[in-house]
Amino acid sequence: MSTQYFLWINDAQSGPFTSLQLRSMWTTGAITAATLCWYEPLEEWEPLGTSIEELIAQDRLEAEKNQLRVARVSQRQIDDEKKEKPIKAGEMAGIIFASLMLAAICFIVGILYFVTGKPRRGGWLILFSILFTTMWYLLIVYLRNN
Repeated sequence: MSTQYFLWINDAQSGPFTSLQLRSMWTTGAITAATLCWYEPLEEWEPLGTSIEELIAQDRLEAEKNQLRVARVSQRQIDDEKKEKPIKAGEMAGIIFASLMLAAICFIVGILYFVTGKPRRGGWLILFSILFTTMWYLLIVYLRNN
């Protein structure tokens, strides 16, 4: 818990105040170095004097720490977003199905080229479809084993 400060203003005790409130009062001129202040562990009232500058410095240090915390959290969020997200099983099945359909179409078109007298073009399409299907088969086997 942050320290609570009490001030002696106009012959009366005021407070409790936070260090942020003291800083605000200091910058607006509501309190001066001669204003009496008490906070734990002080035994008696003392003039603010240079202690207000120490409080302001502590506030700035605390604000910088908070900014660093926010920056670290933000960087973690950015890093988490950059990480590759795993492909879900349903998405993988859709990708495999679409790829195998492409391979099947290439195989069928390759056969049609063979039948129509263009074996060279048909051979390449059939070879492509066989290699493509084999690649997916090996990938599925690998993924199942790991």
